[in-house]
Amino acid sequence: NASGKSNVIKALFEFVSFITFSSDNKPNDVIKMFIPFKLNSDNLKRPSRFSIDFVLKNVFYSYEISVFENKIIDEVLFYQPKGKDVKIFSRKEQEIIRGNGFEGVFELIKQRTNENQLFLGKLALENVQFAKEIYEFIRTIFVFTTEIFHSNEFNKTFNSKVLGSLNKDIAVFNLSKS
Repeated sequence: NASGKSNVIKALFEFVSFITFSSDNKPNDVIKMFIPFKLNSDNLKRPSRFSIDFVLKNVFYSYEISVFENKIIDEVLFYQPKGKDVKIFSRKEQEIIRGNGFEGVFELIKQRTNENQLFLGKLALENVQFAKEIYEFIRTIFVFTTEIFHSNEFNKTFNSKVLGSLNKDIAVFNLSKS
């Protein structure tokens, strides 16, 4: 025990939440996902880095972001359509560069992306198809933390989605702590 499993789960939850809601950030809003390890003063000056590798429709993707306080430091999306890495886009702060695998309304969406919003999220909200598929895939990662599992919101969702689809004669359970 004490190997950090809970912290990994919390980090994944924060990562998925940030991808889902980063487009709601207003200019200069603090990025809630930036939580440096406070017992090491050097970490207070370093960005938080997150990445995820996944397969979607039999294609491998790699997505990575780095955040610091109220801005995105780095954001990059690669895919491997034929076994070789192809950059879809990369970002260094507000410099967003289109890769070989990207087509579409790049410049317009780039101009609409604030320093604390993810470019992937903005692409998805602007109906860029590949970005919508990736965004929805990541959003569907459901992370169970103890806070979520014991929340009233979880109980409502569980009861309506899971038990609601079963026979209506089954009793509804309350899963909260007493």
